[in-house]
Amino acid sequence: MSAPSLLRTAAVLAGLVTGAAAGPYSPGPSEPGSDALPAAGAQFRAWASSVSSFQPGPREAGKASSPAAYGTPAATLGPPDAAGFSYPYFNGISPQSSGPVLSLGDGGQATLTFPRPVADGEGPDFAVFENGFGTTGTQLFAELAFVEVSSDGQHFTRFPAVSCTQTDTQTGAFSALDPTCLYNLAGKYPAGYGTPFDLRELTGTPGLDLQHITHVRIVDVIGAVTNDLGSRDSAGNWINDPFPTSFASGGFDLDAVGVIHEAADPWHDWIVSRFPAESQNDPAVTGPGADPDGDGRSNLLEYAGGSHPGERDAESPLTITSSGDSAVLTFHQAGPPGVSLLLEQSRHGQPWEPVAPGGGVTQTESGSLQTVTVPREASAVFRLKAIRIP
Repeated sequence: MSAPSLLRTAAVLAGLVTGAAAGPYSPGPSEPGSDALPAAGAQFRAWASSVSSFQPGPREAGKASSPAAYGTPAATLGPPDAAGFSYPYFNGISPQSSGPVLSLGDGGQATLTFPRPVADGEGPDFAVFENGFGTTGTQLFAELAFVEVSSDGQHFTRFPAVSCTQTDTQTGAFSALDPTCLYNLAGKYPAGYGTPFDLRELTGTPGLDLQHITHVRIVDVIGAVTNDLGSRDSAGNWINDPFPTSFASGGFDLDAVGVIHEAADPWHDWIVSRFPAESQNDPAVTGPGADPDGDGRSNLLEYAGGSHPGERDAESPLTITSSGDSAVLTFHQAGPPGVSLLLEQSRHGQPWEPVAPGGGVTQTESGSLQTVTVPREASAVFRLKAIRIP
């Protein structure tokens, strides 16, 4: 639900029916034992930073309706914009605008990426925020979505979702759901509270690196239970959520995705340890190719060689000597993770090209020390190039 009119809000509130918890899963934020995560929680280390794809669904599946058209992909970036004002509604608190979100429409989807990959840690690893609201911890106006993850941006794995909401009667556009009947379905909590997801549940999935999740995809649930349009949970049961929601803001309203556990990034940690806070986000100073001390070594080369980017180094990381008709080049291969050193040469002023064994070129190694012997040419120039690797 996005920025509802007062008339629509009143209709929703009138349709909410409070009842006892009916399912085995976590209740809403106001109830004991809830696993809902408040947006202001200290556990969030980062937020989605870009949208790699967005495919809006129709306002009403199964009909020739136009796509959902509320919000922009940019509304999903950074911390949640929808305020956590929705508990409770009947204590003199008036309904408020839910703030900017992106409405997906029926079956629509959005795929988000992050400053660093998400990693599996202890407990939940990330949380998805919607903008639902309700009256108590047992009743919530919720529009639901599946959550999928990928470690390569091409192959996605869906979290096993469960819904034990009854399917005898269709949940109307302005009706409530019981969060205790919902598991691994984003949107089961109100605005300002995230639904947690634990990557450990996907252990053993072929091709999925749980320590390097680069993409999170949110796919709207089509809540119809009266025909073949509806979405089904991991057990093959219909998922009953508000349907039809045939308005511009129909479908799941994506507010944010917060990261709890990030993949290790030694390069980033090195930047933090070597540069003052005020310059750490300045690529002209801390970028991989920058050379703030002017000694001819890029930051990435300094990182690879264990030297300091703020201290000029007189000694070259590449040593060149002569042996008969050959040039002998020695260097130490990169020690820290995430970087590799490539030996290149330029002949007669031509573009740089890798120096590889063969054609008279030999290479040996002793520990990290690399020794490369190259037939000597008066016009050949050599260099070491540092390259970031995944």
